[in-house]
Amino acid sequence: LKYKRKSLTLMGCEFTGIVNFLGDPDRPLDLGKKIVFKNCVFEKPLQFRNCHSVDTIENDFSQKSSAIQIINGRYILFRISNCELPFGIDIYSEEDDKIEIDWFESHYNRFSKAGYSFDHVTFKSRFDLNGDTVENLGISFRNCISTSPFRIESVESPSISFWGTNSIFEKDIRIWGGSIKSLIWNHGEFNDEVDITSVEVTESLTISGSVFNDGFLFRRKDSGSQIRNFILPKQIWIQDTKFQNGFEFHGDLFKADKL
Repeated sequence: LKYKRKSLTLMGCEFTGIVNFLGDPDRPLDLGKKIVFKNCVFEKPLQFRNCHSVDTIENDFSQKSSAIQIINGRYILFRISNCELPFGIDIYSEEDDKIEIDWFESHYNRFSKAGYSFDHVTFKSRFDLNGDTVENLGISFRNCISTSPFRIESVESPSISFWGTNSIFEKDIRIWGGSIKSLIWNHGEFNDEVDITSVEVTESLTISGSVFNDGFLFRRKDSGSQIRNFILPKQIWIQDTKFQNGFEFHGDLFKADKL
């Protein structure tokens, strides 16, 4: 595919078959400036593989600059792998509408100027981030609702943040391996276990105004004694938080500057 325009916008569309944006490793598919899906329904997978987008944009601050924007609608499966999208991906609901994603997968992508932003998204069945590299801004979940297990593995990012008073995560969240500068839990409710293992958190761990109804684990290695990276954050902040079933923190003799 080659686009004659800088961007593609699809509004109010329903797709009953698989929608693919596929390039080759040596010839990535050029997505141009951005692709926008608004109020769309996908009954089959929406997939991106070996794609790239532009790395410069005009100074138009009235519009979002994300390479892929998904606004409202329902998606049975969103899968993206081996893509280079400098301005990241923005997935959000608008006003009283909502967005639901049954199955979400992101593997081995690179984002240089912005990462992932999820805002008022409902995750239904599965969420899996593996091997992604985010160089700026980070990965943000704001006021999201999830009945899906969360898996974030071997990800490099300036931050991962779960925040917003309407955030509810019903299933377990497991973050394993990778390198993160700041890990933030702010005003959410987490009803299953949170397990952070073998993660290099270089700057800070912040937990504020949240409720954890099952265990919260921060440790160097898992039960199989597998260790990748581990650094104790320089600063650890815990405030106004309820740990209803315990808090386990295994620093393994590493030192933090502030607690």
